[in-house]
Amino acid sequence: MRVLLGVDGSKGSQEAAKAIVHLSPPEEVILLNVVKVPNLAYQSAWLRIKDLSIIVEEEMRKEGEAVLEGIAAELSSYAKSITPQIENGDPGEVILNVAGAAKVTLIVLGARGLNRLSEMVFGSVSHRVMSHAICPTLIVKSPIQRMSSVLVPIEGAEDAHRAMDFLAKKPFREFPHITVLHAVPFAQPHWLEGALIPEGYRNELMVAGEALNSQIVAGLASLGYEAVSLLLDGPPVELIVKAVRERQPDLMIVGSHGRKGLSRFVLGSVAHAVVHRASCSMMVLR
Repeated sequence: MRVLLGVDGSKGSQEAAKAIVHLSPPEEVILLNVVKVPNLAYQSAWLRIKDLSIIVEEEMRKEGEAVLEGIAAELSSYAKSITPQIENGDPGEVILNVAGAAKVTLIVLGARGLNRLSEMVFGSVSHRVMSHAICPTLIVKSPIQRMSSVLVPIEGAEDAHRAMDFLAKKPFREFPHITVLHAVPFAQPHWLEGALIPEGYRNELMVAGEALNSQIVAGLASLGYEAVSLLLDGPPVELIVKAVRERQPDLMIVGSHGRKGLSRFVLGSVAHAVVHRASCSMMVLR
């Protein structure tokens, strides 16, 4: 496994660096710091804008090198190889380009980072990377003290296969307890149109959902995981967010329903909403 860890000196990136030790030790960790020099639309009588930009960039690179050195020291006993790297440009674009060129198997980011002028809120850098990356992305929203409980929401067979393929690679240092959640959206009439759905059809959906969950739980058990099924009926996003709030998993694994096009890949509607609304850290699969 080859991991790209984006770091910028913020608390979020520090928590991301601490979180990867719960993953199986990779062959290589690429520590990437991206320098984005702000637009300097002013100048003084004695200093040209070009000169000021050079000074700012030099200072930012020095800070970036110090950040990389500190995190590399912390991870020295974890990964077999650590490669520090500083690049210039837009953070989201650079992370995606480096990840693609290096053919990494996982990108790890903090949900929030700091640039020189303002906070990069969740929905900018981390959102862009998880939406367009061609490999799984771990978004660390809060400190991960352990990796003992994982919630895996499943929409259908595609999600199930993607989750099973990922977990079969034994990506965690220790086997976490897994809750497989499947929400049947039409099992009960939560809106007016639901009243028109025949009772027999609603029952079929519940039976199919239970069969899907049982199949996944059995498959995970064969891989050595302790897993349980959670079958609920109602709006999927609301149920997933509620399950996170009540169960407080260390991590949630969600599948992206990406499609190729001008945007390369995009998140499905449920995954997109859950990623933004759920409070726990999450792994977005491809």
